[in-house]
Parts: sequence; structure tokens; C-alpha cells
Amino acid sequence: MFKVHTAVPVRVADLNPAAYNPRKISPEKFDALKESIRESGFLDPLVVQKKGTRIIGGHQRLRAVKELCTEENVACPDLPCIVLDLDDKRAKKLNVKLNKIQGDFEAQLLGELLIDIYDEPSLPLPLPRDEFALLGFEQDEAERFVRLVEPDRFPLPATPSNEDGTSFGKSVTLSLEFDSVSLRDKVKKLLVANSKTAKQKTGALVAQALGLTKRKGAKTKKSAA
Repeated sequence: MFKVHTAVPVRVADLNPAAYNPRKISPEKFDALKESIRESGFLDPLVVQKKGTRIIGGHQRLRAVKELCTEENVACPDLPCIVLDLDDKRAKKLNVKLNKIQGDFEAQLLGELLIDIYDEPSLPLPLPRDEFALLGFEQDEAERFVRLVEPDRFPLPATPSNEDGTSFGKSVTLSLEFDSVSLRDKVKKLLVANSKTAKQKTGALVAQALGLTKRKGAKTKKSAA
């Protein structure tokens, strides 16, 4: 049976960030983290290695608390920590697990949730950039999720056309849904690599894969006489 650990208060001055921690965070997401702690309080305990009271999980939260207390000119409070008696190797493994094992958003449900939060009575145009930034989203990122639920809410801009009516340029886009972010990134990486090799747009490669167009440079078979 798994163990349920109990958090204990630890002085911030006694906590030591791990130099090996590979997790980074953008300035925008860090600001969102600080605002979340300022508004809702410190909710998620830190994970700490007993040896040296070294942080295993929660480096960004610790930094956010320190900055908030400095900005407000108050002493740092003791923070709830789950202290584990682990050797260095196990502590580093747990650090990677805590950083890597995360769930992905279900895009459709997230779009519905964003609309539910901000629909008063209708979602404003443009979206409330500052509000979404506090949730850790870029504005265009949030719009994509909302568009999945209500396509007409944020119509894609019209694409320029040639005189013959055909569209051109990078503005011709297609949104695809994936079961996970990792799969999306793998497909994108592969498409970009093949696009450079074939010297074609990624959309052209997708069309070829679906059998809608012929591969560039492919020879057509002549029917027998």
C-alpha cells in the first residue's frame, strides 16, 4: 500500500534549492504563479530531501514566495514540506519524475471551462489578456481552446488570394487535435523535418499523405497501349 506523507512546516531560510534542478519557467508563467499564491495562498507542499533540506520539487514556488515577501516587505513564513529520507540518486530520480509526470489538458473541456469562467454574459473580444496570463496562458493559446467549443467566437483571419482565387502564404493554416501534447510535438517535428528535406510546405506533405495530391517530382505511370 502506498504511503500518504504528512507535510511539516520548515523555515524558508533552511531550504536549499538543488543546483541540478532542470525545470525552467517563463517569466509570464512565473508571474502567474506568484499571482496565484498571492490570491489563493500557498497550497501545494514542497518536496524536500532530508539530507541538507534540499528541494526536490517546488523550486519555482519557493522562489515565488521569496519574491512576494520581499515585495511586501514581510518575513517569509514557514512552508509546508514533505521531507523524505532519500539518498542523492533517488532524490534526483524523484526530481525528474515530479517535473516530467504531468497530465495534459483535454482541449475541448478546457475550452468549455474557460468560457464558463469568463462568459459574463459573453466572452469579451479580445479575450482578457491579463486574466489569461494569470492562468499561465498566452492570449492566442486561450483563443484556440475557446474556438474548439465555439468556432464562430474567434474566426480565423481571411487569407490573401491570388487573382485566380487561390490562397497563398503562411496564413493558410489547419488546426489538428491530438490526444496528447507529446504526440502533437512529435508530429510537428517530423513534418517540419520532412518539409525542409522535400522543400515543400507542411500542408502539402499532409495532402500527399492523404492521397489528395501527388508527391512533388513523382512520375505518373503511363497506361499500356
